[in-house]
Amino acid sequence: MKNRTQKCMVWVMLLVMLFSVPAYGQYTGNAPYAQRNIETTYNLETAKQHIAQLQEALHQKGQKKEVEKLYDLVIEDFDRLATVVSMTQIAYDKNVLDAQAAKQEAYWKNIYTEQYDRIYSCLYDGFSTEYAAILEKKIGTILPEGYTAMSEKAFALSEREQNLVQQYQQAAAKTYTVNVDGVTWNDETLEQSDISDTQYQKVQQALAKEKNKALGNCYLQLVQVRKEIAKEAGYTEYTKYATDMYARDYTAEDAKQFCSNVKTYIVPLYETIYKQIEKNKDFEKELASFEDNATQDIMDRVAVVVENISPELRKIYTHMCRNGLYDFDEPKPERVGGAYTVGMPYYKDAYLFANKENTYSDYQTVLHEFGHFAAYCFDETPELFRGFSVDVAEIQSQALELLALHEVDSIFGERADTYTLMELSDILFAIMSAAMVYEFEEVVYKQPHMTLDDMNRLFADIQTQYHAVFFPTYDNACYDWVDVTHLFDSPMYYIGYGTSAFSALNIWLLSQQDYEAAVQIYLDITKYASNSSYQNIVETCDLENVFDAKDVQQMTTSIAQTEAFGGDGVMQKTAGLNWHGLLRVLWNMLSSHRLSAYM
Repeated sequence: MKNRTQKCMVWVMLLVMLFSVPAYGQYTGNAPYAQRNIETTYNLETAKQHIAQLQEALHQKGQKKEVEKLYDLVIEDFDRLATVVSMTQIAYDKNVLDAQAAKQEAYWKNIYTEQYDRIYSCLYDGFSTEYAAILEKKIGTILPEGYTAMSEKAFALSEREQNLVQQYQQAAAKTYTVNVDGVTWNDETLEQSDISDTQYQKVQQALAKEKNKALGNCYLQLVQVRKEIAKEAGYTEYTKYATDMYARDYTAEDAKQFCSNVKTYIVPLYETIYKQIEKNKDFEKELASFEDNATQDIMDRVAVVVENISPELRKIYTHMCRNGLYDFDEPKPERVGGAYTVGMPYYKDAYLFANKENTYSDYQTVLHEFGHFAAYCFDETPELFRGFSVDVAEIQSQALELLALHEVDSIFGERADTYTLMELSDILFAIMSAAMVYEFEEVVYKQPHMTLDDMNRLFADIQTQYHAVFFPTYDNACYDWVDVTHLFDSPMYYIGYGTSAFSALNIWLLSQQDYEAAVQIYLDITKYASNSSYQNIVETCDLENVFDAKDVQQMTTSIAQTEAFGGDGVMQKTAGLNWHGLLRVLWNMLSSHRLSAYM
């Protein structure tokens, strides 16, 4: 059947994750990052040879041991390849204007897609041979029927998408200039200028519009390419394709209900905490004390927090720092923006990449990304079968940010309350912005002929519905949405920040009653949930349902009663927060066949 290639690949991974049994453990690698390189990590020709040899052995009699050995080599090779992809991405992101680094990153990402396809084709073939039982035991399940190798068109579209993402990153790194009233301006000269507020806004609008035009045109092309990718995969719309790609276990209707719940309950809660911020007369002064702190000071303070939360996390954090598995540096024009963590499955660990903001958010960034780092280290599932559910992964990061609030007195002293207020307000804003971005993408990918002007007006309209100024608005148009990098490199991803942030707040709320129990729930999710789907985790851990208006209302009411939000701190005890309950939760997680339900 035509156009079923990528759809098959998506569902293959979903079903393999659904029934396979992932391995849980800790990192074993101990090689400093400076000693890791492509040449010693991966050899493409050797990897291709191993696949060919496995294919041949599968069709010969009496090759049980050979099949087992070659299967292990193929799995290890793919772990090595994924590690190389991460290393080339890091090198490119340090300087997106480096043509050679850009070429290397694109090359290895294409190789990843090709090798993935070769291996799955081989394994599918193997399940029709006498060695099917061996493969089933190795993988943990029998593969579903109906796999078709990727078409040439699918490969070409994937390559086109990657090239457009690089074009966006390179365009974002450029300096834009405009001529306003006979004067040439850029962002730097504008910030250094001494002009009236009216003139400042006029120049700011012109610069935003110029950048929007360049980056927005990249986005228009990406949207069309992605619609073609979905069509080639057998989907009628990209939103459904993305839902399967991220292995989400909630529907578009659920997502709409999420947005409605956010507007009804989260927005007022956000406004409540801002009233608390306004009451603090010394707030700006205290906030300024977080500015321009040295990287080492930030890393050391976070180390104290992590150690107090969990000895297991402390061990991983020490491993990360000792082996130079992070790049937390000043932002530069040529450096990709934002922060992320990528896995290095061959070494059983990961790498943290982030840009300093030189504000209180630097502490949040390290804690957030370290949550991802720890999850990678705990999960020993081979790369070929490893899933990624943003809705679960972002619990692992955002809940750590919130649990760290328990320790802020020891590292921030009298500034602890200020940091706490900003962390809580930022988590709420993450929920709101996730809903806003989802509404934007949902319209963009469904409307057939949207122009850039349409998109600019759409974003401006959506953000007003959340009573928040996500970006400045000029004449009913918003231009700065092009700075949301996820729109370009991770389409339809952003809603996961909102669903997970709600669950992270749920864990924080539980911590107000029993901190150790809440930490244990967090560790269970970080250790055992990396191959699960979002609603499975919510159900298994007895958390509130972000898609249920009553649950959201109840939780926001409880949060508003906490001292941090200006309440009296008196809350009704939540059922299940005891060690017997926790053992039950852990047993459910370990025994549930649904724990690996995403790719």
